[in-house]
Amino acid sequence: MATLEDFKTIGDGCVIFTDGDVGINSVLIADTPYIPRVCEDVFLPGEQGAGRGIYKVTCVMHSYQEVTNPDEASPAKLNRVMVCGKAKTVN
Repeated sequence: MATLEDFKTIGDGCVIFTDGDVGINSVLIADTPYIPRVCEDVFLPGEQGAGRGIYKVTCVMHSYQEVTNPDEASPAKLNRVMVCGKAKTVN
């Protein structure tokens, strides 16, 4: 499984799922129609099967970056989402 530091370096434009110490999955924000909320359960397939299981979401952090294009409607855009979870069942 990748470390949390590994996920931080590849996390731009991603929703990153972590148990707090270890990265479990990362998914492109564009491919994520729904960001889980605190107290919801999520099933994660894990990276190459490791960490696969059901996790209770304990926190969600959003990171925004400044938009440098003056034609953009907003001065910031969503850059990364980190979803922390506590394992309920892990295979």
